[in-house]
Amino acid sequence: MRQVMNPNIDVFLTALPQINRDFLVDHIDSLEARYFEQFPFSEQLDHIKALSLLTPKHPVEVMWKYLPDKKISCTILSYNYDGIFSFITGALSATGFNISSGDGFTTMTLKKRDSHFLKKRGVFLKDMIKKIGRAHV
Repeated sequence: MRQVMNPNIDVFLTALPQINRDFLVDHIDSLEARYFEQFPFSEQLDHIKALSLLTPKHPVEVMWKYLPDKKISCTILSYNYDGIFSFITGALSATGFNISSGDGFTTMTLKKRDSHFLKKRGVFLKDMIKKIGRAHV
């Protein structure tokens, strides 16, 4: 595997001038190099845009990519808190998905000012199941 360093923040600031600088710095600095190896730059930008939309009433973003052989690539973006991985895998399983592989990246530790996300686990699960259900066609 090739060695990739975290990119220069200026590259992201130029590509995403609408996104808060502090938000970008926190996000980029919290990711390990493996993330930047895994996702192309265009997908990294999509992830940042999606993360910037999270609110207590909209605590999760789900991104789909349909692949050959009737497979689906699913990227779930949310704040990290205790139990979130269980919620995600449980929601996928409950809606009929067979998880054949996966990668997890922990980013952005919740700041004290964002602690309201911790109180919204029910909202998270309901929002995520609704979004996952849209993938079944």
